[in-house]
Amino acid sequence: MKIGIDIDGVINDQARFHLECGKQFCDKHHISCVPDQASYEIQDMFHWDELSYRRFQQEYYSNFFQTDQYIRPRAKQVIQYLHEKHQIYVITARKSTLPARFGSLDTVEAVTEKWLKKAGICYDYFFCVSKAQEKWAVLTRQRVDLTIEDSPAFLSQSSLYPSIMTVCFDAAYNRNFFGAEAILRIHTWREAFDLINNLERGVCS
Repeated sequence: MKIGIDIDGVINDQARFHLECGKQFCDKHHISCVPDQASYEIQDMFHWDELSYRRFQQEYYSNFFQTDQYIRPRAKQVIQYLHEKHQIYVITARKSTLPARFGSLDTVEAVTEKWLKKAGICYDYFFCVSKAQEKWAVLTRQRVDLTIEDSPAFLSQSSLYPSIMTVCFDAAYNRNFFGAEAILRIHTWREAFDLINNLERGVCS
């Protein structure tokens, strides 16, 4: 089986990073906040202006994009197991300007691949695109069978690609887009492990 796996929000816990570091940033800079956890983007979650958002990126993005402290429990182990039996396609949507936001001179591809290596994530192929919607072109071209994602913009288009089994890594921000109720959801990497094992045995539709 060819399995597509997103990074931000799937391998790592984007919601936990946004909430924890966003609150720290607000406390540090004396910004009042009532986080909207249903928002996908952190600037929307905390209602920041552009200046505050850029300042947050400079101060906290390296925690997320260059360390492994926000990797989800069992993600590394489950992906390693899957890699023994399946082809793993890591597909992420990150803008080319991302590294400069936290002071890196590397390209976004280099930053991401360094992170994958440092975190010990096993994979066969890596793709970096600029928008979530562009992932569908990659998945279709590579004939991926199943993909695990969290982005509402991506997931909302899943009905257009019935040949690809789409699995949503559940988060507060991806429960309310049109068609959300029809998406198969997981909440942990243990559930991902069980789902794919069941598919292999033919006991999951």
